[in-house]
Amino acid sequence: MKHNHLAVIGRLHGDDEGTIRLYTGMTESEARQRFGNDLRRDAGVRETDVINEYEFTNVYIDAVLTAQTPMEIQE
Repeated sequence: MKHNHLAVIGRLHGDDEGTIRLYTGMTESEARQRFGNDLRRDAGVRETDVINEYEFTNVYIDAVLTAQTPMEIQE
């Protein structure tokens, strides 16, 4: 089921702090996949590292929140 707005919270293996990313118009599964891809890209992890399944490419997802209205991150 597609959700209007999703917030995915988690971290890349080895990171001390979690990250939150907002997505729109995706299923929860699509948002989880995109979150992992975004974190790996931002960390400079190469696609071949993911294919070879090196441990440091693992993504840990703590929570996925869904809403019908837009969400925003306030610091």
